[in-house]
Amino acid sequence: MTKKIILNIDLCQEYKIIAISCHLKYYKLTYYINNLFGFNLTKLQNLVFNDNANFNIFYFNDAENFRTYYLISNKGEKGFLFRKLKNIDYFFFIKSQITNKQKQTLINNIKKIPSVLTAFEIDMGNIKGINDILIDIENQIYTSFKK
Repeated sequence: MTKKIILNIDLCQEYKIIAISCHLKYYKLTYYINNLFGFNLTKLQNLVFNDNANFNIFYFNDAENFRTYYLISNKGEKGFLFRKLKNIDYFFFIKSQITNKQKQTLINNIKKIPSVLTAFEIDMGNIKGINDILIDIENQIYTSFKK
């Protein structure tokens, strides 16, 4: 008798997501975030999903604080990363445990960037398919560094 083992990976516990609405191009927003927080967000190969939509992605590994940051555009050439969140331009993913005070400081400082309309945390439980997207992001990041 063969047994089927199903591996259920829930990455939602590892991530926090800050949604950003603004009128800035990706390179300008990245420049402001790098200067504001002392990051070095660098552009990676575009994320490609099932419908061949490409999304800009930037990555910074903060080894000192054991955190990884991703800035990902919501709008691609063929649609949206999260179709139900069309009013959001970028998602700032934080992979690590972060206190509410640290998270709120990030949000408040992002709101101070010129041309940023708003920034707020997204409840990942309300986004259908978020875990699948996080797994795709992890896979694409891994393969881009493997090359």
